[in-house]
Amino acid sequence: MSPPVKNFLPSCVINTLAVLVITRFVCSIHFSSTTGLVVATLVLGIFIAFPRPVLLSLLSLSLPFLLLPICVIGIILSVLRAVTGIGSTRRRRRRQTTSSRGRIATWAASVRV
Repeated sequence: MSPPVKNFLPSCVINTLAVLVITRFVCSIHFSSTTGLVVATLVLGIFIAFPRPVLLSLLSLSLPFLLLPICVIGIILSVLRAVTGIGSTRRRRRRQTTSSRGRIATWAASVRV
C-alpha cells in the first residue's frame, strides 16, 4: 500500500470510532445501520484528507506574497534609521547650555577694562 492510503485507513477507523462515541452521547445524532456509519465516516475522512494538501500548496504559493510587505517595511525602516540616525550606536554630543546668570558672568569677565 502507498503511504497516503496507510495514513488514510487509520484515520477512517478513528473517525468511525469517534462518530460511534458521539452517537452514544448526543441524542440528535443517530445511525440506522453500520454501513451508514461507515459511509458517513468515509465521507468525513475524504473531506478531511483532500483539502489539507490543497490548502498547504496554496499557502506555499502565497508565502512569498505574504513575506514581501514585511521585507519592504524592513528596508524602509532601515533607510529611515540610516538617514535620521535613530538607533545609532554613536552618541551625539549635547550642546552645552548655560544659565543666564552664567552667561552674564562670562560676558562680564570678557569686558574687563
